[in-house]
Amino acid sequence: MSDVVEALAQSKLKYDNKPASKARKWLAVLSGRIVYYNTVLDVLVQQYPEYVSLAWGAMKFLFTVINNHEEKTTQLAKAFSRIGEILPRTDLALILYPTDLMGDAIADLYAKILKFVVQAVKWYKKNKFVHSFGAIGKPWALSFKDDVEDIAAQSRYIDELSSSASKAELRATHIDLLEAHAEVREARIEIRYIADLIKAKTILLAQNPLGIKSEYR
Repeated sequence: MSDVVEALAQSKLKYDNKPASKARKWLAVLSGRIVYYNTVLDVLVQQYPEYVSLAWGAMKFLFTVINNHEEKTTQLAKAFSRIGEILPRTDLALILYPTDLMGDAIADLYAKILKFVVQAVKWYKKNKFVHSFGAIGKPWALSFKDDVEDIAAQSRYIDELSSSASKAELRATHIDLLEAHAEVREARIEIRYIADLIKAKTILLAQNPLGIKSEYR
C-alpha cells in the first residue's frame, strides 16, 4: 500500500500549483481513503496471497502512467475515491449482520472492485498507442461506466440488506419489549393482590386482635 500512497503523493505534487485542479482535489480525497482498500485485499490474501501485490501494483501503475493526463487522473482518482467511501459501510454491515447472505453480497462487491482495477489496466494497455500520440480515445467514463455502476448497485444492495436486517432486529426488540411489559403487568397484579391481602389481614387484626390469635391456638 505504501507504494500506492507514494504514487498518489507524486501525482498530486504535479497539480499542487493548480489549487482549482480537480485532479488535485480527488487525489487528496483518495489519499485519505486508500487505507480502506486494505480490507478488500486482506480478504483476498487469505486465499490468493500472490494476487495482493499485483492488485496494489496495478493501482500504482495506473496512477503513474496517467500522471500527465489531468482528466484521466481526475476520473480515476474520483472513481477509486467513491469506491473507497463505501468500503467502511460494508465492513460495518458485516460486523453488525454477519449472515451468509451478507457475506456473499460483500464478497461479490469485492470481486467487482478487483474487476474494476483489472479493467482499468486493460483499458490503458489497449489505448496505449492512442495515449502516446495524445489522440482522443474512448472516454474513460464510458470505458468503465458499467463497472462503476455495478459496484454502486452492489453497494445499494448491501445497504438494503442492512436496512432489512435492522428492521427485523427492531421488530424482534419490539416483541421482546411487549413480552416484558406483559410480565411487568402480571407482576404488578400479583403484588397488588398480595398488598390487598396484607391490608385486609392488618385491618382484621386491628379490629379483633384476640380473634386472630385464637385461630392459632
